[in-house]
Amino acid sequence: MSVRPRVTAISVALVAFAFLLGGALPVHAAGVAAPRLGIRLLDTTGAYVSLTMRPGTTKKVRLDLGNYGTTRVTARSYVADVYSMIDGGMGVGLWGAPTNGTTEWLSYPATTLDLDPRQAVPESMTVSVPATAAPGDYISALVIEGDAGTS
Repeated sequence: MSVRPRVTAISVALVAFAFLLGGALPVHAAGVAAPRLGIRLLDTTGAYVSLTMRPGTTKKVRLDLGNYGTTRVTARSYVADVYSMIDGGMGVGLWGAPTNGTTEWLSYPATTLDLDPRQAVPESMTVSVPATAAPGDYISALVIEGDAGTS
């Protein structure tokens, strides 16, 4: 009889979301370009960060917050809880909403920034898995969205 060692790794997926005007489809006057915000993950490929970590460890995630459009925009960036939506899909918490669970493992200050066209700002986020965390898959989100006051 063979015994496999117990793996105590934790898989943490950070979903990077880019929303314009709170995720709604913005309405713009004819001839006015819509802002195009995005999060570019550094040191990894794909649309999300997938980390395998042991309890009690910390990792830094590097990223760029960018305006990939042609107009200046005021943007907000923050971490948010992730939840399942009715009939499938995934939603994230809103700006200023309280966070809990694995989102508390993320050290990233909510910020508002003004981005010129085609400008990206380097940022980083720290993921700290508590020593008491059980093995499993966990998910949280990092969001960038256009400020509702942006025209």
